[in-house]
Amino acid sequence: NDHIYPNNLNCMKVKLAASRSVATAMCCFYASGKCDHTKAPTILNTAAYFLFINDLFDIHNNRTDHSIFTGSPEQMEFLNKATKKLKEIQILDSVKTDVTNTYSFIKGWCLNNAALIGLSNFLKQNGFQSIKTS
Repeated sequence: NDHIYPNNLNCMKVKLAASRSVATAMCCFYASGKCDHTKAPTILNTAAYFLFINDLFDIHNNRTDHSIFTGSPEQMEFLNKATKKLKEIQILDSVKTDVTNTYSFIKGWCLNNAALIGLSNFLKQNGFQSIKTS
């Protein structure tokens, strides 16, 4: 219900927008055949972007003991690929002018990814096996 009728606080929650459930719903809507299939690239790319942002938030905001950041090869690979993907993002304004450099969130995410990788490597060298990131 919060997805449909969000209050002011919920409007700021990423989990209600760029979430796995919203991405899945978008894919199901596309698969249902009830959408204009000329919009398929937009729908499917948006769903993929939502999954990416969801996973990026998840790796930085582990909330349970079973999802502690351990610096596993899979986690490190995700962070490296995420950084590469973030650097490929291009933001265009309404007249198709590239305004990517006017937004700092991309550099911020890349910095956070590098910091988590570096901290994990440093802590592993000093006997720590995991990081609780929440």
